[in-house]
Amino acid sequence: MHCDGSSTPCFKATRHGPAALSCRIGLTSPLRANVRATGATLVLAGKAPTISKPVYDDVADPVVYSDRDGLGMRFAAILEVRTDGHVTTHSGTLEVADARDIEIRIAVATGFRSFDTAPDLSAEAVEAAATATLRRAARHGHARLRTRHVEDHRSLFRRVALDLGPARQSAPTDRRRVADEGTPDPALAALLFDFGRYLLIASSRPGTQPATLQGIWNDAVRPPWSCNYTTNINLQMNYWPAESCGLADCHTPLIDLIERLAVTGARTARDYYGLPGWCLHHNTDLWAMTNPVGEGRGDPNWANWPMGAPWLAQHLWDHYAFGGDIGYLRDRAWPLMRGAAMFCAAWLVPHPHDGRLTTAPSISPENLFIAPDGRPAAISAGCTMDLALIRELFGNCITAARRLGVDRTFAAQLAALVPRLEPYRIGSHGQLQEWAEDFAEQDVGHRHISHLYPCYPGSAMSPHATPGWAEAVRASMARREAHGGAATGWSRAWATAIWARLGDGRRAGESIRLFVRDSLVGNLLDTHPAPGHAVFQIDGNFGITAAIAEMLMQSHNGVIAVLPAIPPGWDRGSVTGLRARGGATLDIAWVRDAVTVRIVVPFETLRLRPPPGFAFSDSRNGDDTVDLPARGKPYSLSAHRRGGEPIPP
Repeated sequence: MHCDGSSTPCFKATRHGPAALSCRIGLTSPLRANVRATGATLVLAGKAPTISKPVYDDVADPVVYSDRDGLGMRFAAILEVRTDGHVTTHSGTLEVADARDIEIRIAVATGFRSFDTAPDLSAEAVEAAATATLRRAARHGHARLRTRHVEDHRSLFRRVALDLGPARQSAPTDRRRVADEGTPDPALAALLFDFGRYLLIASSRPGTQPATLQGIWNDAVRPPWSCNYTTNINLQMNYWPAESCGLADCHTPLIDLIERLAVTGARTARDYYGLPGWCLHHNTDLWAMTNPVGEGRGDPNWANWPMGAPWLAQHLWDHYAFGGDIGYLRDRAWPLMRGAAMFCAAWLVPHPHDGRLTTAPSISPENLFIAPDGRPAAISAGCTMDLALIRELFGNCITAARRLGVDRTFAAQLAALVPRLEPYRIGSHGQLQEWAEDFAEQDVGHRHISHLYPCYPGSAMSPHATPGWAEAVRASMARREAHGGAATGWSRAWATAIWARLGDGRRAGESIRLFVRDSLVGNLLDTHPAPGHAVFQIDGNFGITAAIAEMLMQSHNGVIAVLPAIPPGWDRGSVTGLRARGGATLDIAWVRDAVTVRIVVPFETLRLRPPPGFAFSDSRNGDDTVDLPARGKPYSLSAHRRGGEPIPP
């Protein structure tokens, strides 16, 4: 059960008939902790380590505890049993006998106070906080708590519904995964879509911390990558489905974190680079760390990447673009976006050859190229991703300043910088270059596809608006996959979104099939390859949900595309509640030759594009699109396949 501060996880067992229930109940922790039992209550109290190295870090003392205040975080879990049976204590456990009803309530608390304050609440204060949660919940019986939980979950989950037809077989998910290898099951894609939404609802609520690399489901003292926030793709991917899938509420913990990062990032920008604004490197944590990571031993191709702020600024802008809250844009998003843009503007330098503005040093996250001396290298100037992030941020800042009527001088400065930026380039393989030079990749099938950011999650390159650049993206993605790329769960999810953005339903559907085959365990949680085994990493679950949403509906640059990338086999289906930039909400239903759309457009003028090979029956534009005025009445439209045209790819 989600704990919102006024409720607590509550479990109940009831025995019907003459036999009685009996059990032993205990609390344990893999961390250093003690348990005491009193009456019908258990209290587990402990302290987290001050150092906990990831499992792959081979050091003499990977886990270190301290008894000093302010070092290590105290925690407490309090368990309370309500029963009509007899409760006794035994060696730190509770024994229940002769019961017909047993109800267990659990509340937890930690000594965390703030990202910029040591976690030094006393053990007594932490236990008191957990006890207070139990007391608030005590006003409600189990039935009421369960009803509140169901209502809370449904209020979010039922905003969107996807139906791709019945499952091909009635079986547990581990068996359906295997069966999907031979015969794709659209209903399994719908289940993946729903599962990602469920995971985000469960792990990211207003007032909580953002979902980590393991969501909230880490069970290891030494988790992979420290269960932190990796900001060169993974944290952002966790939140890709938030807006389009009707979970803007669940986006707010990330926005709260960005506000904290701007505080620490301003110090990093000043102390490391002598620059204004704020910046963020490859990794952050509960304490909003923004400095380069790796303890002096980290490889620069990840440790020194400084472009986390403009990428996170996309989430600030999207929260406004989908919701239209001008107060949020003015009071929260704009100051943060402005600070990130200040750093980026100061980071730019003129290229010595042509005088264009570029970034140096520049890193394409975690990928290496072959330098002219034949050795692998990470650092160059003007990586494509840098330029894409900066162009996008500057453009969004210019639009925000105009809508807010503020900072005209700063917006004009940014507008003057944009045409001076180094251009994108197409390489010898027809691919969108990853670096300003057409370097050979050390790993042609590298898991990161950072240079494809302008296609997705960015919006600068698409088949309709920029067909030449879209073909370069297609060549890049195909080249990656042909050499073993997209082999991790999150990378495969990103590839699926790229194929969807390119309007290639066949490749997007195949990408989902490979995701199911290669990157899921039996319960559908995502995995990431690691030496000798695979580890749980949740970003792929969120990414594949966002990619499926992108297959069903895309909203970029004032245009909403309906069913732009439906795979073969998805012959009929329906989706309700998808959200688009500009504030629209769409319900779509389709069979092989007909599509119906219901759309509400609250605050921006938008253009609606039919699926490939279809035309809206009441379209008035030459390209079969429909113009929808801002704050217009709800529209219901129908589209039909144009004669003789093939089914969309």
